[in-house]
Amino acid sequence: MRKSPDYREYGPAYQEYAPDMLANRRFKMMSLKERGLFYTMRLECWQNGNLPFDIEKLAACIGQSSERVREALTDNVMSFFKLEDDILIATDLEKYRQEQLKRHQAQSMAGKKTNEKKRLQKANAEHSAERSAQHAVERTLLRGDELRGVELKGEELSGRDISDFLNDEAKAFVAEMDAYNSENDF
Repeated sequence: MRKSPDYREYGPAYQEYAPDMLANRRFKMMSLKERGLFYTMRLECWQNGNLPFDIEKLAACIGQSSERVREALTDNVMSFFKLEDDILIATDLEKYRQEQLKRHQAQSMAGKKTNEKKRLQKANAEHSAERSAQHAVERTLLRGDELRGVELKGEELSGRDISDFLNDEAKAFVAEMDAYNSENDF
């Protein structure tokens, strides 16, 4: 037997247009008993995915006597359902459910992509801020009076201990950046 669907993935309700159903000749030809059984069966199929074809089990599923179900379960009602391995399936509802599942999955994937893009943008912005701070330190170091006569280029500073070349203001700035980076898990 098929697994019952999880409505959280496709929604608790289905959309149906009254004019479409009222214009359907098969529906128009049904008695009130047939219409009642038809809609009860549709609702049960939406909630649980299918119904048993066995009259006794079907009656138990929808909370009616087997005699009442047998009276109302006509060819008109059955024309809206597909019989597959002793279960009844409302094919139009299953098609709608599959469309909803696809939409849900597409939205979920789009959300995941957006979140990943935001995460990468944040990481890039943080990296950019870190590089800006490094460039600021390098610019400070490259000023002749702060280098104490030592001439270095920015690329020569990377990977070296530059604290020997920093004045007190630059050292404070580097300490601030180190504290900020450790607080923000850089």
